[in-house]
Amino acid sequence: MSLLTQCPAKLYPWVSDISEARDLEGYMVRPYPSMNRDLPGTTEEDPGLPPQFLRVLSDALSIRTRTIPDTHIHKHYNQDNNIPRIAVLFSGGLDCSVLAWIIHTLLPPTESIDLINVAFENPRTVALQKVPPGQIYAVCPDRVTGRAGWEELRTLSEGSYRKWRFVEVFAFPMVEIDKQVDIPYEETLSCRDEILQLMFPNNSGISHYT
Repeated sequence: MSLLTQCPAKLYPWVSDISEARDLEGYMVRPYPSMNRDLPGTTEEDPGLPPQFLRVLSDALSIRTRTIPDTHIHKHYNQDNNIPRIAVLFSGGLDCSVLAWIIHTLLPPTESIDLINVAFENPRTVALQKVPPGQIYAVCPDRVTGRAGWEELRTLSEGSYRKWRFVEVFAFPMVEIDKQVDIPYEETLSCRDEILQLMFPNNSGISHYT
């Protein structure tokens, strides 16, 4: 008899509000409200919302960047070998690009920022484009958009002395192009069930890769 059979696990559903529990024997309440499914009553945009959202987001990022402690390494590093204190998981998409730019506006221009890029091998793309073995990860969508986003940030911040380090992380050691994270397709599949279990209740494909 296996340990799993001896100690069966019971899965309790997630609810957004206690009122949803009804007659459930057990449940867990989500730490965030349920999705707003109501359509707006008007098509007019509130011009005050974008600046308000940007201010709230900047305040939140400011707290997180200001409270990062200086380690012994950072206190004694060589000025010519600037060690970043902040890294952004960076695919080149809208969300991470906006976060990276706001962080740029908050940090002193002498601090470097790492943009960590992960590429998942896509057999369909490799077969369709007949990609040679050494270029498998170079054609991954997140690698392509990541490099484009990196170049855009460098262009927009030109003249500010900001150093953006594009970190392409391999599956095991982190190696600098400045560096890259390359995940073989087989490894992605082998870890899929464990990842889905850890990120429950999210279970979509995009959640799996983020």
